[in-house]
Amino acid sequence: MLDTAEFSISSQVSFLTFVYARLLGMMGPLEATGPGSLMTFDGSPVELSWVIPSKANTRDCQRRQLRFAIEPIDPRSGRLLRANEVLRYLTSSKGSLGLVRCDRSALDWSMITQHFLYPDGDTEGSEGERFFIGFDFSPSGDIVLKTYYLPAPRPTYGAFLHHAKGLNLGLWDSDYRPLRDLLDCLDPSLVDSLNMMISYVDEVNDLSKPRLQILSMDCVPNEVNRLKLYCRPTSGNSWRDARRAFTLGGRLASSKMNRALARLETLWNLLFPFTASDSNRDLDDALLQRSGSCHRGTADHPTGGLLYYYSLVPGSDMVLPKIYLPVARYCSNDLFITQALEKFHAIDGRGSGERDWVSREVAAA
Repeated sequence: MLDTAEFSISSQVSFLTFVYARLLGMMGPLEATGPGSLMTFDGSPVELSWVIPSKANTRDCQRRQLRFAIEPIDPRSGRLLRANEVLRYLTSSKGSLGLVRCDRSALDWSMITQHFLYPDGDTEGSEGERFFIGFDFSPSGDIVLKTYYLPAPRPTYGAFLHHAKGLNLGLWDSDYRPLRDLLDCLDPSLVDSLNMMISYVDEVNDLSKPRLQILSMDCVPNEVNRLKLYCRPTSGNSWRDARRAFTLGGRLASSKMNRALARLETLWNLLFPFTASDSNRDLDDALLQRSGSCHRGTADHPTGGLLYYYSLVPGSDMVLPKIYLPVARYCSNDLFITQALEKFHAIDGRGSGERDWVSREVAAA
């Protein structure tokens, strides 16, 4: 991927050295032991992603943006490693190999969030603690880190009830009020944005409430950071549901939002013609009728439905939404997906203009 993204040879060597020397040893034992990762369908602890150039002339944007994330796992015991230990190591002079661009103060939000979610954890992680770390590779040769925290699940039985009582926030919670205490520590100006989310959550029915799955942030100075809340409702996967959640029930209203919604609706109809926006059909209901299949994954890593994240930015009372469309689940095959994306870019006059250019970009990766 580094080669096809046309990174320089020196950057490729630096990044590969970092991966082999610093990260492979955090990806668990060769023989699978322990709980496995929730990042992927098969439990492997690494996930790759990239941004394919889509400008009118792809030569204007030859280098893909490359990133990947891992769930750090001890190679000896198979136990999950604790976030603060991993972050301190990878940002040290020894652990970073001089590539990770991260001042010590850039870890403030991550450390505060970890303590809020897992106040009693030890160096190998507390009960239910899950943490992913992301790496953005830049053409200049630097690496920027991102952190992802999964709240511990709320046990409902036996010996784990004592642990549950100490949780400030639990996995799949739909009550966002406890986050106010966290935001007061990160940046009090974030609370107004959170209050907008709370007012939306309070008005929708229980099955439509966005349930919290991940808290994420960049490892950058506090004033330019952002808190991202990844959420998933229990049910409701029609276009009408997507539009309501994307706009927080109409609270996010502007001419810019109207343009974004129009483009999103176009993309939706290209990817999911069997649940067109004017049909109000649910993705899962339509898929069940077509194939009779059920979700892959586990209760803590569902693969169906719509995933959202809402960014809270210091100094702003607005919420910046993003929606993830699980095309691997609802589309028939990869070729259909790439052809739909090519049509979408063509509407805006973007892309190379050559037939099947998206398919070739994906194949080249």
